[in-house]
Amino acid sequence: MSTHRRSLYFNYALSVCIALLGLLAASSLSPDPVVNGTVGESVLLPAGLSQPARITGVQWIFGKDVIADEENINGITAQFRNRVHLNRNDCSLTITQLRAEDSGGYHRAIETADSQLPTLMITLHVYEKISAEMERKPSNETCRATLLCTTNQTKHVSYRWKRGDQDLPEYAGMLEVSLSPGERGVIFTCVASNPVSEAAASIRESCEESSGGVSVCALKAALLSLGLVLMISAVIGVHVRECTHTQLSDL
Repeated sequence: MSTHRRSLYFNYALSVCIALLGLLAASSLSPDPVVNGTVGESVLLPAGLSQPARITGVQWIFGKDVIADEENINGITAQFRNRVHLNRNDCSLTITQLRAEDSGGYHRAIETADSQLPTLMITLHVYEKISAEMERKPSNETCRATLLCTTNQTKHVSYRWKRGDQDLPEYAGMLEVSLSPGERGVIFTCVASNPVSEAAASIRESCEESSGGVSVCALKAALLSLGLVLMISAVIGVHVRECTHTQLSDL
């Protein structure tokens, strides 16, 4: 082989090696698939097969236990028996009636007529459906309050707030609200969410303070009291006049 041909072959082989190393590095750095599920519902774990293959054996492993294979498609271990189903066509695994303890890593192992495919690992996170409630803490200042959004969960929860149809720049579970005098029936809504669900809670806030600083309720009470005083005064006046008229008639 001439020197020129040896140089071309070396460069070609070097390029192939570099390309293979790049592919191996990319595959090693690619993150494992993550699947989210909801307590009480079902979830599908894909087998990740990119092309058809002559499959001779398949296993799904959770922890150290084989939970399903081609001969036990509906589960092997007590935790998953009759809650899983292995699809013989695409080797995917369906888990039903999810529980919180089903969270974790699942390994798919497949053998073909020619070789064993690389093992696939899928991480499953199981969450409960979220629920939300609103709590109001009044302030010492007029027409101000603190709204607290509480949920049935403490982790992986995000919040957003709305005033009517307008989104507010607040993403915590607490909101300080302040209304102007005369604002009534303003709806504040908290939307709490986790990776699988969301829930909303709302409350109406009003500020019935007049511009002079006297509340409408106090003004109504004052007017009612004044009306009662005038009525009593009128009755007393009529009674006094009648008594005076009677006395003058007797004279």
